[in-house]
Amino acid sequence: MKLRKLAAESYIAGLIAGDGHLEPLTHRTIISTNNLSLLGKAKALLRSLGFSPSICFDKTGGKVWKISVYSEKFQQTLVEKYGLVTGNKTVTMKPPLISGSAEEPYIAGLYDAEGWYELLHQKYWRIRFKIKNLPVASWVNSRLVARGFHATLRPKDRCWIVDVNRQPEVKRFLRLFPLRHSKWREVAC
Repeated sequence: MKLRKLAAESYIAGLIAGDGHLEPLTHRTIISTNNLSLLGKAKALLRSLGFSPSICFDKTGGKVWKISVYSEKFQQTLVEKYGLVTGNKTVTMKPPLISGSAEEPYIAGLYDAEGWYELLHQKYWRIRFKIKNLPVASWVNSRLVARGFHATLRPKDRCWIVDVNRQPEVKRFLRLFPLRHSKWREVAC
């Protein structure tokens, strides 16, 4: 697979791991977001993978935008390569079976879906990621550590949080990972 397509596929898989789900009977893959900018970027990436995504606004289920594609083959890839599962993925999802250049876009998709930043003491930025799934949180933490980050993994409220705290590392995180959500523009390091 060409590098650009691999990056698009990996990012979308990370986004689905955080803010999406797979419907097994219809082979529909759905990403939910309330961010129109992210929706447009996900749509462009899905189109680059050869899909014609459909978009709708769900007034009843949390008032979010949903983008979906139908493909049995794509779902099979998401399950086998990226550890996603059909139905409720919260604790049953597995870490992805990817390495190298596929890891950074996948992690970016996860952080765009489940990550946020905080300003500590009106001075220091911290980037965080929270998920109920310990194997996935451990995988993300290990991949950050492998890249030289002093990331920490800790439990909180029956979930797992991965933190990146050191200011030079926050800057490097924002440069290294291809984050697409507009929320990251507010982090001024």
